[in-house]
Amino acid sequence: MKSPTIIIIVLLAATLFASAQKASSNLPSDTEFSRDVPYVKDAHERQKLDIAFFKKGKPRPLLIWIHGGAFMTGDKSENHAIWPELMSSGYAVATINYRLSGDARWPAQITDCKAAIRFLRAHAKDYNIAPGRIAVWGSSAGGHLAALVGTSSSASKLNVGEHLDHSSTVSCAVDMFGPIDFEKMPQFTSPTSPEAKMWGRATSEALDLAREACPITYLSKNTPPLLILHGDSDSVVNISQSQLFDAAIKKAGATGDFITLPGVGHSHAEVWAKERQQILTFFKRHLSKEASPEA
Repeated sequence: MKSPTIIIIVLLAATLFASAQKASSNLPSDTEFSRDVPYVKDAHERQKLDIAFFKKGKPRPLLIWIHGGAFMTGDKSENHAIWPELMSSGYAVATINYRLSGDARWPAQITDCKAAIRFLRAHAKDYNIAPGRIAVWGSSAGGHLAALVGTSSSASKLNVGEHLDHSSTVSCAVDMFGPIDFEKMPQFTSPTSPEAKMWGRATSEALDLAREACPITYLSKNTPPLLILHGDSDSVVNISQSQLFDAAIKKAGATGDFITLPGVGHSHAEVWAKERQQILTFFKRHLSKEASPEA
């Protein structure tokens, strides 16, 4: 007899696969859906992405989703359900998996995200995407990684691996209730917190890593535009994390918008349902023009 854990894993995998199948069947007829594309050579099973793109016509701007899950769990399939809506607005869409804390220590999570962006930029012609019109977005842990991608383009230590002749810079980034400053998290001294599992020790004993992982560290007036969304009823990541990020963006002279959602908790589906138009307007505003051939 199968254990409850195995049954849950099988059911989850089936649900994610069904979601992907349903989304791909509803995509516009002139598009193609590629699943489980390795974005590095000899890829770990987590170093893969899914992408849906337009086969013909002008190159399209690309939206890259980064999933959440406390850096311990989650899957790229969680965003597939809204792909038809995003593509009807003219975007190519991708979602990426990255190595989790059980697979590799920090900074593997962010270096994987940046490697995926460089891969997609290097293969822009294959996927008919505009290399200077790429945005990232994500929720919770994915919101943190999206924010860090947006702010840390100049951090050479976080850009390692293949396609280094291509940039991991993005045109804009959307952070849905991501943790920002791990030194100000309530589990600062806990050796079992999600972030401690990435560092390999409590944040209080890994300040160098926590600061390297903090998007605020890299903010400048040249940081690409940022959109932050956070529910004031979030009991997982307190809204104070986004408030301090917003304050730091303003202090740095960067471009940013902060939307507080009354009564909303830790749910990217609820944020999307309430603020989809604001998010799409943000993407349209900042992806309307090619930033540069490589940026």
